[in-house]
Amino acid sequence: MNTPCLSCSTRGGARNAHRARGLCDRCYNRLRNRGELTDYPAISRTRDEVLTELDHLGFDPRQPIQAQLREFAPRIGMTVAALNKAYYRAAKAGAA
Repeated sequence: MNTPCLSCSTRGGARNAHRARGLCDRCYNRLRNRGELTDYPAISRTRDEVLTELDHLGFDPRQPIQAQLREFAPRIGMTVAALNKAYYRAAKAGAA
């Protein structure tokens, strides 16, 4: 995922190691050292929010799940791995 850093607006690419806060590695370390990291809270979604977004995108559990998760992840601003974990946690809890 090559999203711009929320602090410096550069596209971090491989440097964007702290995507959960939307920060590139350099900004994450700078803000942590200054004690300002709390100004950038972790970005998270609830299980219901993820399932609702998948539903709006036309997710069909009868179709190949992995292919759909790979397609939908960038469209909802998540990595494939994060969406995969969120979906399978929801399924394990009986929500999916």
